[in-house]
Amino acid sequence: MPEEQAPEVLARRIASYVTKGNCVLFAGAGVPARVGMPTWPAYMQHLARVCEQHHDPSSAALMRERVSDGDYVGAATVFKSSRRIPEGERWKELAKPFTVLPAEKELEKLSPLISLSFSAVVTTNYDRILHEASARVAEQRREAGDQSRTSWTMPVERNDGSLRGAALRRDYFIARIHGRAELPTSMIVDDHDYDELNRDSEYLDFVLEILRSRSCLFVGFSFVDPAISHVLDLYASKFAPTFPSLHAALIPDTATDLRQRLLAVNIEPLAYGAATDHADAWRALRIASEDRSTTVDLRASAVTTAVHETANTHRFLAFAYSQSRTVNRDAAVVALVQDGLVAAVLSQLGGELATEHDVIAEVGRVLRLAPNESSTIVSESLDRLSQTKHVAREDGKLLHDFAPDRTLDEHLNALVDGAMHRMRVRDQVRIAGNDRQAAREIIEALFVTRAWDFAAHYAGANTGFGSDLGRLVRIMVDEQLKRRTLAGPGALEAALLDLFLAPEDREAAMLAEIGRVAFGLQLVLASPRQALFQRYALPQVVYLDANVLMPAIVSGHPLRPVYTDALRRLAEAARRASVDVEVVVGQQFLNEIVSHRAIAVQVADQLDLDNVSVLERHLLFYGATNVNVFIGAYASHVSREANPVRFRDFMAEYAPYTSEYQLARYLEQKMDVTIADMRFFASHHEQFTDLLSHLKQGYPPGRKLAVVVEHEAQQLTQLRVDLLSGRRSVFITADNQLRRILQASAALHDVANVTMSDRGLVALVDVLVGIDTDARSLTRLVWSSAYYGQEERALYDYFIRLALRNYSEGMAKDMQDLARATAADSIQQVHRESVQLFGASGDDVVLSAKLIDRFGDRFFESWREVVDQKEREQGR
Repeated sequence: MPEEQAPEVLARRIASYVTKGNCVLFAGAGVPARVGMPTWPAYMQHLARVCEQHHDPSSAALMRERVSDGDYVGAATVFKSSRRIPEGERWKELAKPFTVLPAEKELEKLSPLISLSFSAVVTTNYDRILHEASARVAEQRREAGDQSRTSWTMPVERNDGSLRGAALRRDYFIARIHGRAELPTSMIVDDHDYDELNRDSEYLDFVLEILRSRSCLFVGFSFVDPAISHVLDLYASKFAPTFPSLHAALIPDTATDLRQRLLAVNIEPLAYGAATDHADAWRALRIASEDRSTTVDLRASAVTTAVHETANTHRFLAFAYSQSRTVNRDAAVVALVQDGLVAAVLSQLGGELATEHDVIAEVGRVLRLAPNESSTIVSESLDRLSQTKHVAREDGKLLHDFAPDRTLDEHLNALVDGAMHRMRVRDQVRIAGNDRQAAREIIEALFVTRAWDFAAHYAGANTGFGSDLGRLVRIMVDEQLKRRTLAGPGALEAALLDLFLAPEDREAAMLAEIGRVAFGLQLVLASPRQALFQRYALPQVVYLDANVLMPAIVSGHPLRPVYTDALRRLAEAARRASVDVEVVVGQQFLNEIVSHRAIAVQVADQLDLDNVSVLERHLLFYGATNVNVFIGAYASHVSREANPVRFRDFMAEYAPYTSEYQLARYLEQKMDVTIADMRFFASHHEQFTDLLSHLKQGYPPGRKLAVVVEHEAQQLTQLRVDLLSGRRSVFITADNQLRRILQASAALHDVANVTMSDRGLVALVDVLVGIDTDARSLTRLVWSSAYYGQEERALYDYFIRLALRNYSEGMAKDMQDLARATAADSIQQVHRESVQLFGASGDDVVLSAKLIDRFGDRFFESWREVVDQKEREQGR
């Protein structure tokens, strides 16, 4: 019998796992049992009584016999096969024990566990207890001024599509992997259900990736729990004997059989005294949750994981990157990665000869695939590698000539050189070896984290990092400071941001290609069954939101090349598959585009954007992808034309529409875009009002115009109509907030799963047929960073960019100090004048621009005073 540990000691052991970072709570039936939910024995007794109530005593007796043997799955199989129970009653009673929520005061009992800094929760339970407890903890934190967790939790459910990309998420979620009581047919309870799980690629990829890439704390499982038995069997079959992660499980000291089972699969048992009816376990959890040192920054934790992941994937990335440069650039990215992985395995096996069986076994180990699965992808790759003369088959052996490829290292070093050059020019920092090493590690980690994000967009999930590249870099620099001394941490941070957001042409090409291959690799490693085997059907209809359609139709916009290439290649793929793909925009969105055009004209007139210097300063603050679409396109026109036309003339040529009717004709005739009427006054009106109600609940008051929310509800209604009719459609939107609202609501999951980001569309096309577009355009899409919510940082960066145009040698620190002070003063004035710095209306943009110009002039006046003072001091 294992020795029990005092609660205080156990609390420290629990904390040591949670503070590792990226720790996942894996919760079993014992967790909700604390607030009155049934355990497996009680649940089976309930189902046996249902059999008796429907005059099937023999089934009830057989169930109880199997329960006494600990065979709960067998007992559930008897219940589901009873012929005496009406079908509707069977499903209702199967879910009934898990549909009643406990009282508020009961949920408090779970707070010690939920308060710990888990990056996510995975549960085999069917109830919503953990969702309610998590919302309660978040509400308490918010009342105390802690915004670390939102009041809603991203629901991830089996059989509704949300499980597909969940392992790639880096935001907090709760995943019910064995079904939910709200949908009884999704609940995994009997032999047939568990057999189905073993064939579910989304489930297998999710569970195996969580066990591979994160540390887990198992709580509330017993040895006879069929759910944990299934998970442990799966873990052992795919990872034994060299398990990639060490996990832990909180178990009673009497559970000796379970202890041995856990040790066999590299899970450390944390034993507590069983005599106290689990009280010692919950006391230890409370002690751990009250210890502030166990609080973890989940974003920083995920970044740390990315740094570690980089070392594990570098070799595969190098081979995949080499493949991308030796075959057609526009080949499907998953095929490139697949061939690169097989090439890396062949090289690893050593020597000139290897058998196909050897390669199949190693690829299966890396990707957690069964032999028949890995055999398929190895065979496909060897065929392609044979065509390029990299591999030859001879008497059952594989002859290959793979050698370590230095291209990836050369390009990464070139990017490091670019960052170091920026540090010298911007900040006059003397570069040391530590700075180069830190920059190299951060750049690689950024590729991994952005690959996670891009893969998550492809899989339908929202991203954990989003567009906040600035915070991401800052966390990585802070992590480097824990390990080494840097000559200028702030300078390194600024240089890296400038590298990714404003690269030179050669840098942009490398950023685009490495980023693309890193995405494909992350997708294959995290979800191999879905990426390599599941052939996603091409959509029949692609609906575009106004925020995607505008950049796609306005000549000169930085994102236009990548959007138009993605749509073009999607159409080509459809033609090859004899499928028609229609690009459609809802008529309601035309109003938004025309209004956006009118705002551009208003802003251009009032700010005199025909003046090139004024236009450049305007663009300098907002950035090429965040400025008004039409103004951004005009700025691109001005930069490439020797004699650019005036703004109104540019609009007359490239945006020749001032009404919805004119725009509709332009889209249909010039852009081959269909206009759809999505007004649901009679048919489907009930669905429209239901969707509109859920959207209104999701948006904070005043965050979005009511008419725009109505437009979105109309589009979502059309998606739901398509789903009901069997029409394959997808809605592309660049609105992160809208997608988060859809994913956060269980009632909206059907439309959430056919709503995709602009990044997701490009990733989908890259997986299906490959992308061959302008490198700078693709780089902007992948690395674009918005300043919304970071107004002072946006102003600081703007003043620095202004100053660099008139840079004086040796003045870097003075420049930064002055920019920081001016930004702080500007923000105070912004708040005093109630200016919406990133407001969408024409008045907001004009007021913001005038205020920014005023403080820009003040910055230069102060800057000249500093320069004059320095010159006087040097002349003494």
